[in-house]
Amino acid sequence: MLATVRRTTDSRQGCDFCNQVRAQWRYPCRTFTRTVNGRDDVRLVLAGAWHACEPCHRLIGRGQWGRLRSRTLKRYQELFGTDTATVTAAMSEQLNVSWLGFRENRTGPAVRLGGGTHE
Repeated sequence: MLATVRRTTDSRQGCDFCNQVRAQWRYPCRTFTRTVNGRDDVRLVLAGAWHACEPCHRLIGRGQWGRLRSRTLKRYQELFGTDTATVTAAMSEQLNVSWLGFRENRTGPAVRLGGGTHE
């Protein structure tokens, strides 16, 4: 099974890291695939640029991936009620895999949405 994550236009894009409604930054990134839950028969295609809200952008810039994971898990718990240890551990593993792919496939500096500066 193959699923593709497609990005919407920048003006409507939420944060790809914590699900915040509005992103302020875009990170250029090559399209890449990853497995889901370690299953080789299920692959997810992450297509193109990633978007980040201001708090996630600051954490990415500082290389604070543990703090970013904590922020993301807290937001998911608030939004979806995923607060069991089993779900948290599974989500943490999936975030690690996705973010490793992001770091390996990022192709340039972040760009502020709506015009403006690079990071």
